[in-house]
Amino acid sequence: MRYLSDVYKTLVQTVPAAAKTAEVDDIVTFLGAIVRATDSSLLDEWEGMQRGAGAPVESVRDDSVLTTADRVDITRDEKAFTVLVRNRLFSVLRLLGRQDWEGAAAALQGDEGPVTAERMAQAFAPFYEEHRAVRLDPGARAATHTRIVAKDEACWHVEQVICDPEDANDWALFCRVDLEASRSAGHPVLVLDRIGT
Repeated sequence: MRYLSDVYKTLVQTVPAAAKTAEVDDIVTFLGAIVRATDSSLLDEWEGMQRGAGAPVESVRDDSVLTTADRVDITRDEKAFTVLVRNRLFSVLRLLGRQDWEGAAAALQGDEGPVTAERMAQAFAPFYEEHRAVRLDPGARAATHTRIVAKDEACWHVEQVICDPEDANDWALFCRVDLEASRSAGHPVLVLDRIGT
C-alpha cells in the first residue's frame, strides 16, 4: 500500500498541469481513493505535511480489526467514488469478455439472492449471438460509456455500455450501486438489475 501511496504522491507533485489529461486525473483520483479506503493515515500524514500541519500523524491500520465505524466512507468523495464504480464495472466487463461467468457472478449482487454463473451465461448468450466479442480497448473504457442515471441516498442507478467490435454498442449492464453496502465493504457493491438492450 505504501508503494501505491508513493505513486499517488509522485503523480500529484510532479506531473505538470499541462500534462494532466482526463486519463491522468482519473488515475490520480483512483489511486487516492484506493489508498484512502485502505489506510487513510498514509495520505492524512502526507497531506498534513504538505500543508505544514506539524508532526506526522501516527496511525497504524490493520484491515482485519477495522470495524465499520473505523472504515473510511468511500462514498463521501463523489468524484473518487465515481472512478471506483467505473473501474468495478469495467472489471465485470473484462470477466464477461472472457466468458468467466463465475467471476462475473461473484462480482455482482442480486435482489433475489446471489447471482449465479448460470444466470450470467444465460443473460449474456444473446449478446454473443449478435456480436463477436466484448471490446475492452481504451475507447471502450471511456467515461462516456458509464452513465449514472439517478442518485438517491440509498443507491446510484448506473448503465455500463458494453462496446462491441461492430460499434453498435446497443447492450448494457443495468445496475444499482448500494451505497451502504459499499461503505461497509470498502468498495463499490453492484446489484445487477439486468443485462440487455
